[in-house]
Amino acid sequence: MIEDVCIKKSARKGAIAGVTTMTNTISARKSLCEQDLNLWIETAIAQLKSRSLQDLDIDNLIEELEGLAGRDRRELKEKLTTFLEHLLKRCYV
Repeated sequence: MIEDVCIKKSARKGAIAGVTTMTNTISARKSLCEQDLNLWIETAIAQLKSRSLQDLDIDNLIEELEGLAGRDRRELKEKLTTFLEHLLKRCYV
């Protein structure tokens, strides 16, 4: 009975160690964009200025630009909606 508990505990420790190792491996695979966004942006800007396009992280750059464009569209729509609401309140209230 005691041996079974010890075996289960050591198996659990081994499983946890395996998860930790897997997590470390996955985090090692993360790109600079996922680890430090500001550093990645500064690096991408420097690469674009120096026209060093072969080292540029194009996939993440496209994703970030699409995200910025979407955010800007949503922000503009919200501001225009608020402006029209205020304008209608001035006219009819």
